[in-house]
Amino acid sequence: MAAKGGNRGDNSETQIRFIMLEARGNTADLQQIAQAITSAVRPTTVIQQFAAPPVIPALPGNAPPQSNGADPDLHPSVEIVDEGVTTSPPGARKSPAKKRRLRMPVVLNDLDLTSGPMPFVQYFNEKNPGDHSKRYLVIAAWLKEYSQLDEINSDHIYTCYRTLNMNVVADVGSIFRGCKKQGWFNPGSQRGSYAINHIGLGQVNSMSNGG
Repeated sequence: MAAKGGNRGDNSETQIRFIMLEARGNTADLQQIAQAITSAVRPTTVIQQFAAPPVIPALPGNAPPQSNGADPDLHPSVEIVDEGVTTSPPGARKSPAKKRRLRMPVVLNDLDLTSGPMPFVQYFNEKNPGDHSKRYLVIAAWLKEYSQLDEINSDHIYTCYRTLNMNVVADVGSIFRGCKKQGWFNPGSQRGSYAINHIGLGQVNSMSNGG
């Protein structure tokens, strides 16, 4: 006779195993056996631990994070150049240094070198300076005394040299700068102008026949 409440259509197989264990020993041995049985019967739970992702430090502002790779596009090299110094990449052809263009002096048509008690050419011949520096001093002394010009420039020098049929140096201002280092000229009120001082006048006063 079929059991009441059963499912007549359920034909699945069911298996039940009941194990009886009989052991004999002291208390400590029985406790170890009981723990071994409990571990064998209890289901094992496997817990997987995943490593936390690496923490990337925050960058200042809104700068994008950088990779630790060696991609040159991500890590461009930075060249530090000192203030006022230009560097060229290795192997580059060095360009020749540009030459400084010198201003060509002009003749001052309104500069009178012949009037007065002492014409310029006569004064120059009496002093007879032996080099460019002394010639500059003689020109400046004459223009100061007889033309009331306290400051002169390259155009005054060029005009006087042309009057004497002499050639000036390529850099007319270089002689001025050399005389200034000697303490014979002071800088003028405008760029490129110079004023003979008492030391320079003393040099001129000591000249006579090739001084």
